[in-house]
Amino acid sequence: LILIHGMNNNQQCFFPLRDALSERGFEVKMLVLPNHGEKRDEHQDLDSALGCFDQELSALVGDDYVVVAFSQGA
Repeated sequence: LILIHGMNNNQQCFFPLRDALSERGFEVKMLVLPNHGEKRDEHQDLDSALGCFDQELSALVGDDYVVVAFSQGA
């Protein structure tokens, strides 16, 4: 499972869900949207942010996967 948070949020909103799913045997990974982590100025334009998103998501994808997302993270 790949969890993607929403706009003006971060991966911490998914910590309870991540923990509950992990306890049930799911492999859970979380993606941090560009400019929503500890560095708030890492991408100054949409093309750069989308490139970062694609690169980060590609690194998480294995064989079969499910994405759980909300808001503009979806």
